[in-house]
Amino acid sequence: CCKRMLGLEYEFKPGGFLGVECSGRHTMVSVCCAGINPAVLLPAVQTLTAPDSKADLLHIWPGLASRLASMEAALPPAPPPRPSAADKLGSSAEKGRERGEERPLRRVQLIVGVDEVDRLKGIPLKLHAYRQLLREHPPLRGKVVLAQVGLMQAYTPVGGHSLSTQAALDELRALTKEGRSRAGSANSALASPPISPAAKGGKGNHLMPPAGSKKSKRSSQSGSEVAGSAVLHLPDSVHLEIRLLVEAINSEFPDSVWYTEALTLSPEQRAPLWAEADVALFTCVREGVNLLPLEAAFVAGTARRQRIESQGRANSQPPSTIVLSEFSPAALTLNGSFRINPWSKEKSAQMIGRALKTDVSERDARAAKDLAYSADRTASAWSQQVCTDLKKGRRHDSAQWTAVGFGLNVRMVGMGLHFQPLNTAAVTKAYRASEHRLIFLDWGGTLIPIDLPFYDQRTDDIASASAAAKSAAGLIPPATLQTLRELAEDKNNFLMVLSGLTRDKVDQAFGSARSVACAAEHGFWYRLKAGQGAQAGGSDGWQTNYADRQMTWYEVAAAILDVYTARTAGTYVTKKGSSLTWKFDDADPEFGAMQAKELHHQMEQVLGSWNDVHINTGKGYLEVGPRDINKGSMVDFICQRQTELRGCPPDFILCIGDDSADEFMFSKLQARYPHAAETGLQLFTCTVGRKPSTAQFYLPDHERVVELLMSMRLQSAGRAKYFSVAGDLKNLSSMGEQVGGGGGSIGGRASNSSLAGMGSLGEGRSSMHDNSTKGVGGRLGSN
Repeated sequence: CCKRMLGLEYEFKPGGFLGVECSGRHTMVSVCCAGINPAVLLPAVQTLTAPDSKADLLHIWPGLASRLASMEAALPPAPPPRPSAADKLGSSAEKGRERGEERPLRRVQLIVGVDEVDRLKGIPLKLHAYRQLLREHPPLRGKVVLAQVGLMQAYTPVGGHSLSTQAALDELRALTKEGRSRAGSANSALASPPISPAAKGGKGNHLMPPAGSKKSKRSSQSGSEVAGSAVLHLPDSVHLEIRLLVEAINSEFPDSVWYTEALTLSPEQRAPLWAEADVALFTCVREGVNLLPLEAAFVAGTARRQRIESQGRANSQPPSTIVLSEFSPAALTLNGSFRINPWSKEKSAQMIGRALKTDVSERDARAAKDLAYSADRTASAWSQQVCTDLKKGRRHDSAQWTAVGFGLNVRMVGMGLHFQPLNTAAVTKAYRASEHRLIFLDWGGTLIPIDLPFYDQRTDDIASASAAAKSAAGLIPPATLQTLRELAEDKNNFLMVLSGLTRDKVDQAFGSARSVACAAEHGFWYRLKAGQGAQAGGSDGWQTNYADRQMTWYEVAAAILDVYTARTAGTYVTKKGSSLTWKFDDADPEFGAMQAKELHHQMEQVLGSWNDVHINTGKGYLEVGPRDINKGSMVDFICQRQTELRGCPPDFILCIGDDSADEFMFSKLQARYPHAAETGLQLFTCTVGRKPSTAQFYLPDHERVVELLMSMRLQSAGRAKYFSVAGDLKNLSSMGEQVGGGGGSIGGRASNSSLAGMGSLGEGRSSMHDNSTKGVGGRLGSN
């Protein structure tokens, strides 16, 4: 549902949760099955199993008990039980019965079904399977009864049109009569009067009360039999189909189906059915929450235990066996039940026959498993679990919550109290006051928009890239590249651009700016700024700290990925110098995820001997690469290297990124400099976009990042211009001193005007030492 119908990404989380990503919000979905309330059912079971109880099947359902008694009397006398092996050896019969070898007390077996009269509950499918069972197993005829209770649905109609209960009953009788008349020509056996539980002596809130009774009169007058103004929902075709099937089966196999209808059944009415049943049968084709299978398991198991304690094992009715449709939610929780496909009547009949023939020891084992689950997973435990999960998902006071989005996409985003917008004025001020600066920048999504064409990484062949990506201008704007170049050329700066792309694409974008240091493939390859370090990687300047890593796994992993790519439509492999990525986000959602899970398992088995290989499955991709290689490791390496090179730690660090791969940089810098403010270090970690992050600050988009870099570039340019003017004036001052010192020798041969000019230069020297550009210009102009 999440992936195919809604198109949402999900992942499994510890604790049995399902994490769903929707509109930037991470929602945790918990699957917690609802349970029954044993405190409500236990009194009914205790009353049922008490000595001389009037809450048993005979008193609550006399019509069904009479049917069972008449069929039992029609059977031939039962032969005496054959002695067991234990009896032949002289052991007592009680010991044999303790081993589960006793025979059931009732020879006519009972199949019970309690369902709403609805097409999705599958009552017609149940009747078809039951008739198929009797046809295929003649010995069962006359020895098994299907007791089916149909619960009619009460609802309040929309629009204000209200029908009384008596009008609904009249409509039901008319429909039944019409159906019987249509089928009368084909089968005269269907002309029998409709089944009435009142005529059978049944109790309960039935739809067809005895004529002339008080209940019938109340129904005729005001319809108060149904609570409030609710009326009966009569699914005409399903109801008629059930009636016709019941009459047809009873015509073919007399007295084999006992059918009744009721609005509701109390726990006292349901308990005798579950306790006396040999098989509890549920054949829904689609259903939501239905606690009746759990209730049947609890009542049958509890009644069995209490009867063994009070009456002994030999005199107690064996527990019922539950047969569940595989479409029922309870089929996944009741492990002791038999599962069937109700659409296949042959296989359903076969499984029902197997359940009827199950011996007592297997019945006890299956009932014990189902009783343990139904007694433990109660309604109170379910509600407590839901409340606990809700408590875990509440807002934390330590976070700042902000509404983000518009219209239906509004969501609450929680961020730490320290997470503030980046103050660009404070950054430029700290930049201007510092002397040893480190600047770390992500590429895609930070310096440029992330939706450029070169991000389709199906191939590393640059010649096959689009026209927009063939030039550096298509990869990064010229103005941004010039800003980076000027920042990197400052002798107090070390600027590095880190990317997850291949070094060829990084070189294509930043090859002309050799003063900019670069890292490719999350730090596996790096290139220092021109003039720094040995170029161990060759003439192109690229080098790696992982040259001693064994890459023999690369070809093995590539061969496995090629096999899965051929078997899974819509997938492709991205090959980098240090890693392989299998992309399956364009494949069928379920099949792609299934293949990725199987591929992950196979990779772990095949590549298990390589301890330095990491396999990571993310949203729509599976990546195989060296372990512990990320942007955080590269940033830590550069910090250590620059500290050793300059002989002092940096006093300004700016780190900006936009995705999860950049979180390693933020975490590593904060771990390396935990007390940055106390040591005089100005540390700024910033993420692009307002979202939860380990960074201290955020900027709204990549354009603000470029504006900040341009402001820093102006600071570097202004400082360079300042030192340039100061240097020229210092040289001019030195020249004035030389001229003034030789004035005596020159003055004897020079004119008075020349000496006056030299005097002016000598006087201008004091102004030059004051670094007053305006004063120097004025004196030079007057001379």
